[in-house]
Amino acid sequence: VFPGAVALILQDNKISFFGAVGKMAYDSFAEPMQKDTRFDLASVTKVIVPTMLCMQLFENDSLNLDEPIHRWIPELQMGEKSKITIRHLLTHTSGLPGYITFFKHFSNRTEIMDSLKHTSLERMPGTKYEYSDLGMILLGEIIEIVLQKPLDVLAENRIFRPLEMTQTCYNPHDSLRTKIAPTEFDSFLRNRLVQGEVHDENTFVMGGVSAHAGVFSTAEDLSKFANAMLTGKTPSGNQFLKKSTISYFTTRANVDPQSESGLGWDKPSPRGSSAGDYFSAESFGHLGFTGTSIWIDPQMNCAIILLTNRVHLTRENNKIRKFRPKFHNVAMKLVQKP
Repeated sequence: VFPGAVALILQDNKISFFGAVGKMAYDSFAEPMQKDTRFDLASVTKVIVPTMLCMQLFENDSLNLDEPIHRWIPELQMGEKSKITIRHLLTHTSGLPGYITFFKHFSNRTEIMDSLKHTSLERMPGTKYEYSDLGMILLGEIIEIVLQKPLDVLAENRIFRPLEMTQTCYNPHDSLRTKIAPTEFDSFLRNRLVQGEVHDENTFVMGGVSAHAGVFSTAEDLSKFANAMLTGKTPSGNQFLKKSTISYFTTRANVDPQSESGLGWDKPSPRGSSAGDYFSAESFGHLGFTGTSIWIDPQMNCAIILLTNRVHLTRENNKIRKFRPKFHNVAMKLVQKP
């Protein structure tokens, strides 16, 4: 399924299980996976940074979720694009395509953003769920405009530092490379093993910082984030978010009968969920393409974090799809009701 993994269970504001298994790679001389190994979170970035920043802005009345996004991005004020709102971006119902290989045609963030703003919609905004990196990239752009700072600076100042997530960042320094789980051997863009630099090709071309991918972190740091989502507080006990804000964003948004999505957050589907069979309907979480996930259950007052590098050496390995629900079922059996 993967060369190695780190798993953590948070229960009642305490770590009840924390373990590492396997190696950093499949080579016989590879280093063992460690509990403090950093992982490329891939799309888990979406909830850690842009969704959290939206929660803060919403709580401070600085962002109206039903405001058309052309207020901040004038290029989108023509035709059906003029109807796209922040809520559409958070619920993946903007009508934008799910993914485009911008990295094959453009060499920097400016070129990608210009192309994205001129990308045609596939359907009317608000009509159907389609998980979209593109919508999340636009959301990151809007957040930067509202707060007048780059996304990585905002993440550090408003999320990582207050939550004491000292091992979490975009673009980790080269000196940390050996502490980071290697991902894929990139044979069509970089022609090298990717380790310590973002796996997602579009984010790589954008300079390593985007709203849809790019954050590196550890299981312990993610447990601090999860605890803030359960308690609304920082590790030092200060208020971080109101419980009402957390509930609002993590409740099913009911934008499409086929979608279990909240605002930015995923919800466990009734059948075949990656979260397995035992998370409550109040639960919320997110997956990352590289093999990462976080699932949080307020009813059980617990969170389960699984970090793997399943794309090593190739993304063609999809065995984690069967592994994740089995893992979560076993893990949830270790969780005691509060």
